[in-house]
Formats: sequence, structure tokens, C-alpha cells
Amino acid sequence: MKHLLCCLFVFCAVPAVADGVATPEDLRLHPAEIHAEDGTIYYRGIITETIWDRFLQVAEAAETPRQLVVTSGGGDATTSRKIGRWVHDHGLDVKVVGGCFSSCANSVFPAGKRKIIAKNAFVGWHGSEAVYADAADDDELLEILLRDTAREELKKGAPDLVLTPELAAQADARAAKLLGDIRAAADGGDIALQDILRGTIRDPFLAANPELAGTPDLEQLVAEGANIIEAIIKDEKAFSANLGLTGDFANFGLRPDHFNAYEASGKKGWTFTLEDMRRLGLKQVLYEGGGSYASSKGVQRYLTVLSLD
Repeated sequence: MKHLLCCLFVFCAVPAVADGVATPEDLRLHPAEIHAEDGTIYYRGIITETIWDRFLQVAEAAETPRQLVVTSGGGDATTSRKIGRWVHDHGLDVKVVGGCFSSCANSVFPAGKRKIIAKNAFVGWHGSEAVYADAADDDELLEILLRDTAREELKKGAPDLVLTPELAAQADARAAKLLGDIRAAADGGDIALQDILRGTIRDPFLAANPELAGTPDLEQLVAEGANIIEAIIKDEKAFSANLGLTGDFANFGLRPDHFNAYEASGKKGWTFTLEDMRRLGLKQVLYEGGGSYASSKGVQRYLTVLSLD
């Protein structure tokens, strides 16, 4: 999982890859291209804060839009929800071509009246910020998040790094220390969301601003950052509620009952069978391939299929 606190800080054309299947990384590399034609809005590329005005301009100029065709590896979560709200409010179908990953899968895909997956395309999740709120009431989930975040930190700048037992032990020790710090901040009481957020972002902030060590300015930055993320979490939960969803699909693979299977798969994220998507509240999901969506090339290559049973 590429984590989630990166919120503080698609594609121009489907990349030429084997079998026409793009990787989740490919989907994130390309700047967005948006246009409308014959009642369809086409969005290809990463979702950034700055793209919202362009999307709105194209969408509102389109003549009776009925469908959004999207190819995106995600990006900015707040902007993804803005696009999702517009799609939902205007009753558009969403069709995924190539892939829809991360915040695209969290917020754009679920917003469609009908949710259509083209042949060999995939819809993949790997978590959302809301999982931190859930972790405040689930010690085992909190331990998973801290451990996974510490391991991902080791891979910054070295995505192909092999996590040896020694490196894993090093990361796990950092996670255990952080968990102790968070519990200490709770001062014997229940761990609150703010305890988790402040504890998790303090070290990255300090690494980026070492001159602030031990100063009130560091604590102010940490508090401001935690407040920003808490507001994002509240917005995510409100978005899901407006769609009549719980949003469980976004963080399913991080839950204690499912994380080991997800981690052992070595895949970029997870997806579900169409039937399980429906059970999670994602209604009217259609796959245009001739066979099973869960057995399609994109899914098999990059995602693990998790089961609700």
C-alpha cells in the first residue's frame, strides 16, 4: 500500500504495454487530458488539485452528458470526490478503460449510475485516509497501518528495494516505537484520531524540517497537518454517505481479517468479484469482457481478488 498521509502534500493515451494492460504506475504518470464528444466526457490521466476547473469547464459545456469514460491511477483525493459528486449529481454512468486505481476507484467509479468495466480493464483499491479514523477504535488495525507505513518509508526513492528480514525488522521496530508514542500521547485513555495523525506525521515533518526539532513551530505544523487530514477524512465519510455507501471497499484489504492475504499476494492493490462489489453497495456494475472480470488480464496481473466470504 502506498500510504495515505501523502495527501498532505491516467493518462494522455493508454500506455503501450503487453496485452494492452497498463500498470497502476503507468496510470499515474500521465497528465490529464479531458474532452467531451457525443454525450461522453473522456478523462485520461492523474487527478490533481488543479484539474478540477478544467473538468468542470468541459463537463458543463458538454451537450447532455450521459457517461464519463475514465482511465486514471488516481491522485488528489479531494478533487476525485469533487468529480465523483458532479458525476453522481448529474446521473452519469462511469466506464473504466485501462484502469481506475486509488482515489479514482474510491470516489469516481462508485459515483456512476451504472459502473462499466471495459474488457481487461481493472478497478483497484489500496486504502483511503478514512482507515485512520477506524484505527482509533481497533488496536490491531492501528498496528497494521503503522507497520505497513514504516515499511513503505524504507522504499522511498527505492521502489524496487527488496524487503529483507533485517529491513523488515528495522521497520517493525520503528512502528512499535511509534505505537508506544501514540499510546503515551493518549495518556492512558482511549486513543483518538488526533493522537494517531499527529504521531504519524511528526517524524516526516521533522525529517523535512530538522531545524524545527524541539520547537513550538514543529508542534504547530504537526497540529495543522493533523487538522487538514481530519477534515479530509470527514469529507470522505460524508461523500460515501451521500452515495449511500459505507466505503468499506476502499480499506477492505487493510482489515486484520484480510491484510495477510493482501500482503502475501505481493500485488499493488485489491479488487472484488462483481457480486462482491454489489454486496459492498456498488450497484449496477457491468463487465464488458467475454469472461469473468476477476479472471481478466489486468486483474490477474496487478491485483489480488479478495472475498467477502
